[in-house]
Amino acid sequence: DNLETFASLVADMNIESYLRGFSTNVANYQSIGVQNDAGVDCIEGPGTDDTSCYDPCNLLSQWNRGNNEMNYATMLQTAIMSAIP
Repeated sequence: DNLETFASLVADMNIESYLRGFSTNVANYQSIGVQNDAGVDCIEGPGTDDTSCYDPCNLLSQWNRGNNEMNYATMLQTAIMSAIP
């Protein structure tokens, strides 16, 4: 839920020409993991048994699809690209 709010805030700041990327650090929180393939949804399926759905911190039970750093980074990229076309 906060990801779209963050992306909207970045867009509202009109700083896209200064952005070169984002740094994520979920160390001591989640492993880098494996990125979901297109069509895999670790919460609702299909693909809940995919290796990208490994979730040692049990975030998926909280409807948080950022269960590892790769999936979180993909979600961040998608949100930013939606907010700043």
